Amino acid sequence: MNNFPQRLTAEQVQSIAYSHGLEPKLQPGGEMALHPYVYSFADALTTHYLEHGLPTKAQLQGIAVTSGFKIKPQEDGSQDINGYVYGFGWGLLEAIEQFPLELSV
Repeated sequence: MNNFPQRLTAEQVQSIAYSHGLEPKLQPGGEMALHPYVYSFADALTTHYLEHGLPTKAQLQGIAVTSGFKIKPQEDGSQDINGYVYGFGWGLLEAIEQFPLELSV
């Protein structure tokens, strides 16, 4: 095993998603699964990280929205993606790097 950043498998993405509060939803084919945009987000975030390094909060939000997550009203009156999406993104990045990262805002 090397220490270089890696792409994650679908199973790893699922595990990280579930641990950050994402839940399977009924899909058009009748099965329960994560929405496809969850995997699109994981892929886009990985690509960003491998090409540009750690994203800022704004960049992570942009990647999430472009992938299909929705901007929603927050309790403080602001508009943002849900907080669990940031946690999911950070969990993905930690798994790619295979060690905990420090968040800088």
